[in-house]
Amino acid sequence: MEHRGNTYSKLTSEQQFDISKKLPLQCHSLETLGRNGVILDTLATNQLPESIAKRQVFCVTDFKATPIGGPSAGDRKAVAIACEVAEAEDGGNEPISICAIDFITGETLIDSFIAPSRAISNWRTNVHGISAKTIEAALKGNNCLSSWQEARTELFNYVNAHTILVGFTIRKDLEALRVFHRGIVDGQILATEAICRTNRELWKKWTIDAVCIGLLVMFIRRNATPRNQMHDPLEDALAAREIVLHFIQKPAEVAKWGKIERQKLFGDLMAKEETTGKAAKVAAQGLNKSTHRKASSNDNQGVNRDAKGNGKKSQNRAKGVKGPISQSLKELSIEDADQGSTGSEKLKGPKTAVSKTNHTKDLSENQEKSIAKAQQAAKRKAKREAKKAAQKDAKIEAALKVMVREEEQGLLRLGNTKQSAKTHWEVKHKADRRAKWVENQRDD
Repeated sequence: MEHRGNTYSKLTSEQQFDISKKLPLQCHSLETLGRNGVILDTLATNQLPESIAKRQVFCVTDFKATPIGGPSAGDRKAVAIACEVAEAEDGGNEPISICAIDFITGETLIDSFIAPSRAISNWRTNVHGISAKTIEAALKGNNCLSSWQEARTELFNYVNAHTILVGFTIRKDLEALRVFHRGIVDGQILATEAICRTNRELWKKWTIDAVCIGLLVMFIRRNATPRNQMHDPLEDALAAREIVLHFIQKPAEVAKWGKIERQKLFGDLMAKEETTGKAAKVAAQGLNKSTHRKASSNDNQGVNRDAKGNGKKSQNRAKGVKGPISQSLKELSIEDADQGSTGSEKLKGPKTAVSKTNHTKDLSENQEKSIAKAQQAAKRKAKREAKKAAQKDAKIEAALKVMVREEEQGLLRLGNTKQSAKTHWEVKHKADRRAKWVENQRDD
């Protein structure tokens, strides 16, 4: 299929059957949808959440859930939708264009302008090229729905509670049409999870054109003429369909793309962590060298002190100071007085041996104490520095560790990697089983 210079996938019968089975596994859990701002029919009151109420001016009573069944909805297992909006005077978004295509076949179901129901303060013509004159011409040409209510009714001709809705940032389209729906596959959520995985603190939301360029190598909204640079709901719906198909059919390519984008996004953080680690290692090495030099200096000073002490001891002995060693030497000299020169030779032997023994013993003890003290000081300092660095980068390191741990898991959202989808969509290759389950969920 061709549109605005790009080619989109046309599935064979076998591929359509395969996609019909695998697409439900890509559906997001209600928790994920709620976390990404999708308004669900699980709200207990008629008040919108504060985060949503700030950006819109309608209430929950404006919303209507997709019907349980319809005359033609059974043939549409999945539909991709996209809308363009203008800014109303009350600050809300007013839909002015809608497109819906059959996700499986690519058939265009709806491609029409919508007449605004509220006064418009900003048409945002620079974004999508639609102005008041465009709507007037479409009304004259019978290519314009009268209101967002009529647009929603037209959509319900093809969509029911069992249909899977596909889009990119689909919450905006559902809000514009005031639609409740549970079975959703959002290309933006898939892309964000593929890159950031479960690290919510590091999440960054990608635009549809950025995902098309990086994942599909497809350029949208960037053709030569100024008009073709504008947003087009049909192009957005086709691009969202192509992104989701890529996730289902080519998980290996998606995993590779996710890794590349993750490195781009977190490359600075990884480099910072690596630099911090290297700096800490160099500092530790320098600390060890400094400690060894200090220990050697202390040892040399100890040797000098021992030498001076031994010299004083020798002088004291020469002056006749009584001590254990000098006393024993005197006793030896008295005993050997009658032996002449033989006694003096014996005297030299014990004196020299005792002096060397004391000096060696004192030197060894001082060296051991100095080395042990230096090692303990180095360990304490290194421990303090490591603790300080860990506290400083704890948030980044934790996120990076999670990404490394999940790196090899890939982006296959089948089996155990998509437990939340199994929880909310029981898929056993039978459409009637899925439809019955959805009805039970809605009744609850």
